[in-house]
Amino acid sequence: MLASEQRNLSDAFSTFSRASERLETSYRDLERRIAALTAELGETRRERAELVDALPGGVVVLDAGGTVLESNPAARDLLGDSLIGRRWDEIRARVLESATRLGGEFALPNGRRVSVAERPLAAAGRRIVLVSDITEVSLVRELLERNKRLSSLGEMAAVLAHQVRTPLAAALLYASQVARASLTSEERERFAQKLLARLDDMERLVADMLAFTRGGGRAVEELDVNALIEQVAQCLEPRLDRHARLTIRTLAPQLKLQGNAQALAGALLNLANNALDAVEEGLELVIEARRIGECAELRVRDNGPGVPQEIEGRIFEPFFTTRGRGTGLGLAVVRAVAEAHGGAVELERPPGGGACFVLRLPALPLGGATGARR
Repeated sequence: MLASEQRNLSDAFSTFSRASERLETSYRDLERRIAALTAELGETRRERAELVDALPGGVVVLDAGGTVLESNPAARDLLGDSLIGRRWDEIRARVLESATRLGGEFALPNGRRVSVAERPLAAAGRRIVLVSDITEVSLVRELLERNKRLSSLGEMAAVLAHQVRTPLAAALLYASQVARASLTSEERERFAQKLLARLDDMERLVADMLAFTRGGGRAVEELDVNALIEQVAQCLEPRLDRHARLTIRTLAPQLKLQGNAQALAGALLNLANNALDAVEEGLELVIEARRIGECAELRVRDNGPGVPQEIEGRIFEPFFTTRGRGTGLGLAVVRAVAEAHGGAVELERPPGGGACFVLRLPALPLGGATGARR
């Protein structure tokens, strides 16, 4: 072999050796970087786990198929142990289907109230479920609503004294007349009827005040909306005659909601009686039930003169009335009942005239069909 070839071969081996050493050094650097990154990732995961575990709300992570991958202690406390590896649909059915639905909230059998929200994650179709314990918030909200009603009641005390004094003075006057020995039986009967009418006014005023302060009452049950409307129709029968016609329309026969039957029936009766008081001849009164998404709509419509635009903003105020013998609490009670059930009431103006009051309340998750009855 020539000397030049030997030198070339030697140079090549030297170059290869140096390249191998650099490659080995780079490999060791890469290993160290991987180890450092793995440690950082582990620390990040530990920090994330500690953060998630420390959250006061429940966190449940689902894979693309709906199986629980992760859950924090708050979620296990609210939904029960052994969540990992179970399907979320099964957990939801076990825990939430037995709960009472209140709008977007759930009242669990153990008395706690929670809200549930699901959001998609960017990773491989995963989802995250957030379960928030809102028991204390709900209690504070109820206390604030009650204090608000009590505050309104205090402000209305002077007006209430005047409202009671007027029928009371008339009742005392008629009572003194009834006691006169010189009255004929017809006169005595007439004064007695007037006395009873004034006492009825006072009883109605007291009943409205109690309904307003209670805001719908506490006894809550599952209600069939159409059965409730039938009950209201039966109560209205004594006031219906050939000058007034009542129509009931059922657009969701399976419509149900959670609430106080007596309070809701009283609210619908208030709306119907307002229409009967406003129209003396040819009243067409329609009570209708329908389902709009997750909402139950109870509509009371009439063909009367409607509500003047200048007073529309005040009709739900306590003690506001345009009738000489009105208590001014009927619509205030309706609004208090609606809000106590997580809903609202509003006035609509039908195209053909008249007035339409709409009660919108949270509906239970049941379907319905279409039907009508007159």
